[in-house]
Amino acid sequence: ADEPWMFLRACIEYQSYSHNPKEFKSTLPILLDASSNGLQILSLLKRDAKGAEATNCCESGEPKDIYSRVADELVCILKNRPEPQAKQWLDFGITRSLVKQPVMTLPYGAKLYGFSKQIEGAAMAQAMKNDQLWGELELGKTVMWMAKRVAQAIARIVPDAASTMIWLQDIAKEVASNNKALQWVSPCGFPVSQGYYEMRAKTVKTTIAGSFRYVVLNESIPEEVNVRRQVQAIAPNFVHSLDAAVMHKVVNKCPFPL
Repeated sequence: ADEPWMFLRACIEYQSYSHNPKEFKSTLPILLDASSNGLQILSLLKRDAKGAEATNCCESGEPKDIYSRVADELVCILKNRPEPQAKQWLDFGITRSLVKQPVMTLPYGAKLYGFSKQIEGAAMAQAMKNDQLWGELELGKTVMWMAKRVAQAIARIVPDAASTMIWLQDIAKEVASNNKALQWVSPCGFPVSQGYYEMRAKTVKTTIAGSFRYVVLNESIPEEVNVRRQVQAIAPNFVHSLDAAVMHKVVNKCPFPL
């Protein structure tokens, strides 16, 4: 099981049910997840019909699986690439799991380097599952190349997500360049402030276990905004604030006590 403790809890629950199935009342929590919350929010913000449809934000006769759609698009991209590594990856197998983490983390600021590490981890797990030795596949040197193709596939399925993130980053850069931290109020009325400021190192002489030690402490400089961190953090923080606002409103609308 992917979640051993949750599996154990389900086994215990089933055992209780088997003793008295007619009168048994389950107390097992039911977990519900969205279809890549971050991409849902970015698609809705831009009114991106294609992205909204891919993330189940539009009416449809059947649920959509954005991870499988990105994987299918990636296969199409690789089939039209002349590089030898394209065939290597196709032979290895393009699966839903291979692209899931990059798709999930794109709205939260993941870049190509992060994609490459995620792809490598998923590929290693896939190789182990197929009784293959990752070191013998010679794919490790091509994960960055593959990360670029995955980013391309995501952009085709949810075309406006990246442009929305760039727009947010441009605003952050403009505000932070005037030495101001970004602030906004979420739809549920929650005030958000990005308190990312420049840091300075301060060396402190202290005694630890009877010996003199020099400890370096980092302290914030409140009057100097860190432009780079403001820009890097705006997309994930803004998306998280909207994600949390949705949850707040759902909880407040519940017709039963929580």
